[in-house]
Amino acid sequence: MPFVDSAEECYDYIIVGAGASGCVVANRLSRTNKTLLIEAGGLDSSWEVLMPQHCGLTWGDERFSWPIMSTPQVHLKNSKSTTAYLGKVIGGSASINTMCWMRGNQSDYDSWASLGERSNSAPILVPVACVNKSDNYYYGMYPNNKKEMAQRDWFVNHTGPHTSLGLDVAAIIKTDKKLDRPNANFMFVDSLYGPFPGGNLFQRDHSETPGYMCAVSNAQVFSRGSVTLQSSDFKDEPLVDYDMFSDNRDVQNAIEGVKVVRQIFEHEALSDDVQTVVLPPPHVRSEQELEGFVREMVGSHGYYSGTCKMGSYSDSMAVTDNQGRVWGVGNLRVVDSSIIPDAPSGPLVSVCTMMAEKICDKIQEPQQQF
Repeated sequence: MPFVDSAEECYDYIIVGAGASGCVVANRLSRTNKTLLIEAGGLDSSWEVLMPQHCGLTWGDERFSWPIMSTPQVHLKNSKSTTAYLGKVIGGSASINTMCWMRGNQSDYDSWASLGERSNSAPILVPVACVNKSDNYYYGMYPNNKKEMAQRDWFVNHTGPHTSLGLDVAAIIKTDKKLDRPNANFMFVDSLYGPFPGGNLFQRDHSETPGYMCAVSNAQVFSRGSVTLQSSDFKDEPLVDYDMFSDNRDVQNAIEGVKVVRQIFEHEALSDDVQTVVLPPPHVRSEQELEGFVREMVGSHGYYSGTCKMGSYSDSMAVTDNQGRVWGVGNLRVVDSSIIPDAPSGPLVSVCTMMAEKICDKIQEPQQQF
């Protein structure tokens, strides 16, 4: 990675953070402007980053990620804390996550057009549909000699099972047709993760037990958390409080999502493939039992948004306008997931990429006020 030779060097733009949005902005602005991109992490050239099948190896590795430990979540079983990992590498979290490129649902963005008061421009985001395709392998079911072959295929030719994350099917659905928006996000994984219960759901279980699972997440989140300072010492970690399940609608949506997945796995079409349903345990059936289950098992995907939400000047919670310009501060924009006013129903990398492209369009317009 190139370094700045002189502290006295001048730049047209300084971009702090080489995540998905930062890389897009740097790419666009550096074509015609002298631009400095600052990133705490290193290059994304390590095999741990490049190999899709083992992206989980980067989580918790201080070379590639920032561990984000929440405060105790009082609405979860035993008030447990949860840990998620944000990218500390070129590409940011997009370099270490599960490569899920999902635009969410159109209804996620319906309110964005009215945000901001500085221009009468169209919404900054026009969602586009993209598909990541890969061969469908079932690495978790391979015997050891096959795994050795798979490793050789990857390191020699970048082919074989390691090119697939094993997360090839996802869905955003309504658990009730009467709902006006989807409320559940499903990600089907062709191997077992663990440890269970109550641990890190994204830590691969290295046992040889064949199986598959579905991670359920809420496509609408009603609980609201906070990020605050722990002290006046900048070296101290911030206090991250999701306040998970503080709104009971989130609890109910999680329960309904689990019910739908259970119906899928118990369907007769899968009867030849499913020998045992491990979670939820078969005896967990009542509403009360399912509520206890989700309060114990819930964790964080690490898709953070909304801490610098965009909105109108009259909105006391808004930090930026709809072009990322910080209210009351000149020559400063925020262009990342923190300005998203409401969390989309899917992963954030596609949203951040398109949002950065659209904001760069505005920055590069003639006579544009930065």
